[in-house]
Amino acid sequence: MPDEDFIINNVIDMGLCPKIARFHVQGEFDGEMSQKFSDFYYDCKKTGVTHAILDIDSHGGYVHVCDNMCTFIEQGDICWIGVARGACMSCGIILLAACTYRYAAKRADLMFHDISSSSWGKTDEMLESAKRTKKDAKRTIVRFSKRTNHDAAWWYEKANSYASKDFYMTATTAKKLGVVDDIGTPIFTIIRQHSLNMELTKGV
Repeated sequence: MPDEDFIINNVIDMGLCPKIARFHVQGEFDGEMSQKFSDFYYDCKKTGVTHAILDIDSHGGYVHVCDNMCTFIEQGDICWIGVARGACMSCGIILLAACTYRYAAKRADLMFHDISSSSWGKTDEMLESAKRTKKDAKRTIVRFSKRTNHDAAWWYEKANSYASKDFYMTATTAKKLGVVDDIGTPIFTIIRQHSLNMELTKGV
């Protein structure tokens, strides 16, 4: 057990029957992940899960998949606890910011950037695709920024200030920018019939 200085205890009101489930967000945000997450959500609803933990370790993927997952989260019928445990980049950081409670492990590697895409076909088709991508990017980044300490314009400017257009940040920086609420990995235990204890282990 870590020293007392490295533990934060937080009792969350869970209602009459606390139930917790966990989903590992690993690999690419693709059709398979979208299907698995959808199945996970509906399983949670069937079984009365009140709190869902998302362990995130991903370099990103398709933004429409991330948007679909965020839509489930934003319904507000489940308390979502996002934890950046390893790589939390691109779609990963967007998903993390959408969660009710957001945490990052001390060694987590987070990254924000503008949305990118590729297309092929006739010139007019590619131009139309680029327009849609730009519109999708604006919507997604505006939604992301509302869960941080800065507006969308700030995030655009920050990412574009790097030659790679990728803004990498440590867990400490992510907390300062409002992307996460605290640094550490939460450990949950039932301490009473109607409540939950969350210990935040800051040493990992």
